Parts: sequence; structure tokens; C-alpha cells
Amino acid sequence: MRYFLIKYIQRPNGQYDEISEIRKNIKPQHYRNFSVILDFKKLEVVQAHVNGVSAGRDWEKLFQTYVQHYRQQFDMMLDYNHGPEIAKPTASVDLAVE
Repeated sequence: MRYFLIKYIQRPNGQYDEISEIRKNIKPQHYRNFSVILDFKKLEVVQAHVNGVSAGRDWEKLFQTYVQHYRQQFDMMLDYNHGPEIAKPTASVDLAVE
């Protein structure tokens, strides 16, 4: 439960399906078959590209992009790799009260 992988498959009508997997380890075929690979142990982006275009390697930016859709899985992976004491980033902006 270290890696979160995302694959995009284009349908004949031009729309994309998003398929995700959680894996304990990754193999060479995962680099070829998945567009996004996030490492929840090191909290880093292993790879991120869509249609051959790089999406960058900024962990926080990509985490915030996907946490909106995968909150439960991300929380579970953070707990598994870092314990419940890690501060989990939120998907929304916290407003400071003065």
C-alpha cells in the first residue's frame, strides 16, 4: 500500500476513463501502463504525465488535485505509511479566524 497509480484510457467518443490502483510495489510495466504514480511512503511523485505531456513533480499540487476524488484511499495510505499522527492535507482551504 505504498504506491497510488492512475491510468487514463480514451474511449472512442473522445472521453477518458480514469482507473486507479493501490500497490505495495511497482514493476517496469507499471511505468509503461500508468500515467501517474504517487509514492505515499516518500511522499513524492514517481511519474506524472498525460498523453506524453509532463504534469510536473510537485507532490502537493498533484496530491491536492487527486485528493478531491480519492480522499478515503489517500487517508488510508497515509495512515498505513506514516501512522495516524501525520497531519493530512485538506482538500479545501482553511480560513483563519482572527
